[in-house]
Amino acid sequence: METKFVTKIELRWIPEDKKKRGKLKMIWRRAIEQEMQEKKSQLKHNIEDNHEQRRKQAFICYSRHQGHHRLKR
Repeated sequence: METKFVTKIELRWIPEDKKKRGKLKMIWRRAIEQEMQEKKSQLKHNIEDNHEQRRKQAFICYSRHQGHHRLKR
């Protein structure tokens, strides 16, 4: 299936030059894929932190609400 997204096309582009001998260095595609994985990992970590912050805030609000009811009685 052909893709219309330039970023997807560019990641699969292979130069027509001769292959260089020796150990391959980090090529552009692998570097981009590695950066994408790192960003994905950072995003997951940030989402988990966000969920944890919301849990803490909900607990604080709940605790304050419960304390307020105890004072009224």
